[in-house]
Amino acid sequence: MLLEEGVDVESDAISFNSEADTCYIHFKELQQAVHVATRAGRMIASKQELKHMIQLAREAGFEE
Repeated sequence: MLLEEGVDVESDAISFNSEADTCYIHFKELQQAVHVATRAGRMIASKQELKHMIQLAREAGFEE
């Protein structure tokens, strides 16, 4: 989702923190956090959208 919108996931405006099976994303700007949370909710609710986001992540080299 962030990749599709051209958001630089390596910037200082976003930080990722993974603890066990939980991944936290911290945003410096509330507006961006709300936008991403809204989009993530839509993605999780749609199997087709979820598959699309997985494909984008794989293409960008984010599969582990």
